[in-house]
Amino acid sequence: MRFFDSIAAFRNPLAGSHRPVALLLFAIVLALLAAGCRDVDFVVGILEPDEGDAVEEARTGFLEALSDAGFKAGENARFLRRNAEFRDEPLQNLARDLIEDEEVDYLFAIGTPALQAAIGAAKGKQVFFAASADPTVGGASEPPWLHPTIVGGAVAYPLTAETVSVLRRLAPEAERFALLYDARDPDSVAGRDLARDEARRSGFEVFSVALTGADQVQQAVRDAIDAGAQGIVLSPSNLLDDEFDVVRRAADDAGVAVFAWSESLTKRGALASWGIDYQRNGRRAGELAAAVFRGEGVPQRVTPPENAVHLWLNQRTADRLGIALPNDLVAQAREVFR
Repeated sequence: MRFFDSIAAFRNPLAGSHRPVALLLFAIVLALLAAGCRDVDFVVGILEPDEGDAVEEARTGFLEALSDAGFKAGENARFLRRNAEFRDEPLQNLARDLIEDEEVDYLFAIGTPALQAAIGAAKGKQVFFAASADPTVGGASEPPWLHPTIVGGAVAYPLTAETVSVLRRLAPEAERFALLYDARDPDSVAGRDLARDEARRSGFEVFSVALTGADQVQQAVRDAIDAGAQGIVLSPSNLLDDEFDVVRRAADDAGVAVFAWSESLTKRGALASWGIDYQRNGRRAGELAAAVFRGEGVPQRVTPPENAVHLWLNQRTADRLGIALPNDLVAQAREVFR
């Protein structure tokens, strides 16, 4: 008997003296059907700003930590990804979709813009985050992890100041650098400010170039070089992660080095990067989530900022630009891509 046939079978009892029994049976049928639709213990919505390497690494770390703790996709958990670049939709819309249409139990946000969207849509649902460095969310006076919606997450402070100090070693004769940042991304703006402070201490000029979209990137690099930039520094952002190859090609055409913040970007052609391991950062967030899923709560709502900071160098890029990599930096580097 099909389900709708079974509903029809209740028609006569509902009209007679057996109505209470029939209603009880009907309620049981609906409850069993609802339980059958919920074949996992919990559903997590993953909110991503784009398809950049840092986002993928953070998501991989998060899922690996949960899998290692026994929370596996398709077995006792379901994970629903929503990527703003892939879907070409605002993060706020995707966050609302996860909360209102998919009815997820938790949200995992990667980066501060995604975290802001998750908080705005949460409706009491709990939020985890990774790769967020901004000390405030949406203009609030308190750090994001003090927001009542947020269960916990892993902080990733921008490391542009360290990158600037390295470029002084790699380009000692240079006096003027351009720093590209995403004006819409609080983390990228924070990196811009750190770079300015470091440049003042180091005695050379860093002028900032604000970006608000991918269509501006290529021309911004060309304009910066025309304005006398002897190197391009990238403040961490999802936009510049995604558009890195555009930056590198425009800089290569002028024989100018690019300084970035991650292993993957150095492998793709940046001369050097100081940065964190985003997969490790996502894993730390996943470990906090696993504790919550086990019913243990979390000992701290946010992990301390990453202290495992790494230097990566690209020998091929250095050779192409005629730059000699200092031996002490080579020894210090986590990896030198040859």
